[in-house]
Amino acid sequence: MSPEEKDALLTVPNAGLTQNEQMGISDKADRVNYGAADQTYMRAKDQPFERMAVYFNVQRPPQVKFEDLKGVVNTRIYYNQLPYKMRTDFIRLSSDKVLVPITIELDNKDLEFKKELQFNAPKSMSTAS
Repeated sequence: MSPEEKDALLTVPNAGLTQNEQMGISDKADRVNYGAADQTYMRAKDQPFERMAVYFNVQRPPQVKFEDLKGVVNTRIYYNQLPYKMRTDFIRLSSDKVLVPITIELDNKDLEFKKELQFNAPKSMSTAS
């Protein structure tokens, strides 16, 4: 958004005058040019590469404040996905209603289980695929 769009009182007569405009030194039309006679003047922070640098600096993750906590986090990332087979069917109930059962089939060899209470619960994804 350009600075001119942010100036809500730029088009309102006799409202929101700067000190120079009140003394008669300049008028509101000079605000758009920032007081320059030619249209090529731009503030440094409005330059395209400066705006792009600000954008990417905002998107950057924050710095780690406590270096001793940096090594505490351990993560595992699995890039192989759990293989599955999927099947969809449809059953027409009436002229405007359809029932669509979706079946997803997983092979037991791709899963691991751990004993929780009296049941086998899924543990994690197998890395062998």
